[in-house]
Formats: sequence, structure tokens, C-alpha cells
Amino acid sequence: MQKKRVVIIGTGRSGTSYTSKLLRECGIDVGHEALGRDGASSWYLTTDFEAFDGLDWADIESQPYLVGQQIRHPLKTIPSLMTFNKRSQDFIRRSGVHDVKPKSRFHEAMLHWYHWNRMAFDRADFHWTLEGLKPEILPILNAAGHAVDSDDLGQGMDRLSAVVNSSKTRVLSLKRAINTSPMVYLRRVRQAYFPMNPTWEDLRHVDRQLAMDIERFYTEYKASVRFRQGLDSLDAKTNQRKKNIVEGAYVREANTSM
Repeated sequence: MQKKRVVIIGTGRSGTSYTSKLLRECGIDVGHEALGRDGASSWYLTTDFEAFDGLDWADIESQPYLVGQQIRHPLKTIPSLMTFNKRSQDFIRRSGVHDVKPKSRFHEAMLHWYHWNRMAFDRADFHWTLEGLKPEILPILNAAGHAVDSDDLGQGMDRLSAVVNSSKTRVLSLKRAINTSPMVYLRRVRQAYFPMNPTWEDLRHVDRQLAMDIERFYTEYKASVRFRQGLDSLDAKTNQRKKNIVEGAYVREANTSM
């Protein structure tokens, strides 16, 4: 069977780099913000707007592919989104995902998380959370033709460093520091070593309706993922139970005929 490319989308700072590295540890070459042999993991691909690094859907669509959305908890993602550089911010604005004028950088990060994830949800065939990556990502990998299981993912996680493209690695990277404006770099230092830990009440204080929309979307998204995962487990248990019943009936019939 021909394998399909795996395309992972979502917002920035949602763990797409970590997932790309994890999949490569498992022998699945999904590039981060670049096309690998088995696909790509990039927040840019949430839109049809051509990214500044040249990666776009024309590169992907030359072979069959499946799209998956990865979400990270909004209270963890939104503060990190405030450290986006000007190039990323301009890309988001040019993409025209929403036309709301932000009141602050924090508000802009909230808007990006909500509208970008809503668009990714509609585009994706599969959905999972970063926090539940193992085993929630397995359905798209198996559907794409990759024979991996939870044990494979667990072993890959064990091999990976605990810090992959985190706020501290961005700060400690000399190349990133050189290519980052002083203001953005200072924000990244602060987020790395003195992280903001907002609450839902903090979000409501900035924009009550948007905060409610974000919380509702994330809650319903998690519930739908858990439902699908639970349903898959239930189907497996049901099939095994049917198999046991059939095998039991066969044994009883054999014993009766003896």
C-alpha cells in the first residue's frame, strides 16, 4: 500500500517541532516547516497563503496526504505566542484569517489561537492534543500506512531531550538571537525564565466573549478527541468480546459432539 503524507497543522507554539522530531525518532520523516519524505509539520500550512519560507500546499499536493490538527492548551500557548517575531506576525495579518483589531499583544495572541485553530479544525481529517499526543496521534499515522503503536511513540519520547524547541532553546540559540529584534528577544527571555501563567479570568479580563469562545472550543475539542479515542477502544473490546463468544460457542459445540 502506498503511504500517504502526514501534514500537521495548528497554531505556532503548539508543539509542531516536538512532534516532527518525535516522528523522525519513530522512522517517519515529517519535516518541521519543511517537506520531509513522509510529510510536513507547520503552522503556516493552516492557510493557503504562501509562507515566507517557501513551503506551501503546492509542495504537499503532489502525493496523497492526510491532514491532522495538533492543539496545545490555550493557557500555555497564548503567552508563548506573544514572543512571535515581526515576520510571523506579518504573515498572520496578511493571511486575513480575521479582521478584528487587537487591543494589545496579549489580545492578538488570543485572536490568533482561536481563529487559527478554528480554521485548522475545518481543514484537518484527524485531531489530537499535544498533551495527549500518545496515543491520540496514532489514527492518522496508521491511516497513512505507518505501522507504529503507543510503545513506539513512548520509546521515541524517551529518546528525545526533555526540551525541544522550547522557550529556553529559542533564547539560547545564537542564530535565532542574531535574527531577532532586541524587543522580541527580551520578551523571549522573560517567557523562558519568568513565564507568564495566565488564568481563564485573565483572558476574560482582556476580552470576555473571546475568552469564553476559546475555553468552549478547547473543551469541546478535547471531549471530541476523547470520544473518538474511547470509541476506538470500545470497538476493539467489542470485537474481542464477539471473538471470545464465537470461540466459546465453537468449543462448546465441539465438546457436545464428542
